[in-house]
Amino acid sequence: MTEIFISLLGGIALGLVAGVRLKRLAAQAATPITWALLFAIGLEIGTDDALFESLGTIWLRSAAIGLSAAIGSAAAAGLLWRKINNRKI
Repeated sequence: MTEIFISLLGGIALGLVAGVRLKRLAAQAATPITWALLFAIGLEIGTDDALFESLGTIWLRSAAIGLSAAIGSAAAAGLLWRKINNRKI
């Protein structure tokens, strides 16, 4: 986990000092790299029998978390919209 944070912070630091050309290159490389990472995750799931068997539970939990986050975000955005427009809640 430490390696992940070090890598992320290193990328942020490099992005802050990088020139326009490097930033443009990073933006163009982001989509193919994301697809490659998704493929690698799928490959990992497909080769791990225990993980593959628990996909149903993982899917259900992730769907519940995603739905809850979407509903909470929509509710917070609605309250903020009303507050900004000086309407009573």
